[in-house]
Amino acid sequence: MFPLLNTERLRLREIHESDAEALFQCLSKDEVTRFYGQDSLENVEQAKDIVASFAKNHREKRAIRWGIGFNDLDSTRIGAVVFLENLPSSELFLKQGFIQEGILRSYIYQNGIPHDTYVYSLLK
Repeated sequence: MFPLLNTERLRLREIHESDAEALFQCLSKDEVTRFYGQDSLENVEQAKDIVASFAKNHREKRAIRWGIGFNDLDSTRIGAVVFLENLPSSELFLKQGFIQEGILRSYIYQNGIPHDTYVYSLLK
């Protein structure tokens, strides 16, 4: 069962194939994918592939695209990678108690260009 997270302002839920068009509309814009770690999408089929990948990772208990807490996921570690240039994200992770573990050199390719990333973790 995919975990749901509800707050006053948000409802995080599983992404379904029916969300592919909206996902494409978002991830086809260079200004959105600038720090996303992948090239901008060119067609809806790529968005459908992403949805399928998210579902596969969840089924295999490998990943979920948003953090909802250790107890809900039966996990001991939440990790994140952040482009060095993405200072707001780095500041947010540190503010939330994550520890910067180091730098992965040329770890993520964005539009064919390798980028270094910080690695952050929060342990149970």
